[in-house]
Amino acid sequence: MTKFTRAVCLSITGLCLCALAYGAADTYPFKMKQGIRLDIEGDTQPAPKPKPKPKPKTAPPPVAAPPAEVDAGPTVNFEGEKYTLGYSVRDNAGMWLNEYFRKGDANFESWIKLIGVYYYQDMNITPMQVARSMANNLQTTNPAAKYSLTQDSKTGDIMLDFFTWTPGNGVIEFNVFKISKFEGNTISLQFARRWYDDGTGAHQQEFADSIKTLRPLWLEELRRMPIPAPVKTVKN
Repeated sequence: MTKFTRAVCLSITGLCLCALAYGAADTYPFKMKQGIRLDIEGDTQPAPKPKPKPKPKTAPPPVAAPPAEVDAGPTVNFEGEKYTLGYSVRDNAGMWLNEYFRKGDANFESWIKLIGVYYYQDMNITPMQVARSMANNLQTTNPAAKYSLTQDSKTGDIMLDFFTWTPGNGVIEFNVFKISKFEGNTISLQFARRWYDDGTGAHQQEFADSIKTLRPLWLEELRRMPIPAPVKTVKN
């Protein structure tokens, strides 16, 4: 069951509890007895209907407590925002992929920002080999895409960034990777940002207007971000 489904189930349960609570306090059972009185001349006449007693005040119905948050697992922070692990898988070659999403952004089809961790466990591959392979794959899938690749002379970390798009799908995606050594293996830390076409093509202008300012900020933020320990359990 996905996090979304769990949240919906919990919400429905909460609404049902609220409905039952309000229904239980909706009515208050009491009965009035009809009486007779004697007038001053001794005649027996039906007594007027007594005024109904005021309905006693009842305490407001209890409100069901909100559902407790489900423990969603590990989190990371980027630019002051929290990202929670939403997807984890291991491929046939032994690489672990962990993907982290912001709250409300964990739709694999329409996410806006994402943090990825690629852990090449026991694969005997260097950071530069990973970077070159990524760049080659980019050029194969989109020959018009450009990339930048630099290496820190002190740490050996490699920074790779690029933006790409698929003609016809209306999505522009910017990626920046920090590729490092971790516990004797190679690991890649990724930040990705997407712009979606709303039908007007305005996303292209929004991307062009913002990327020159945002790119150096994202590069520096990822450069300084600690490498999170890879999660070696499947989550999808």
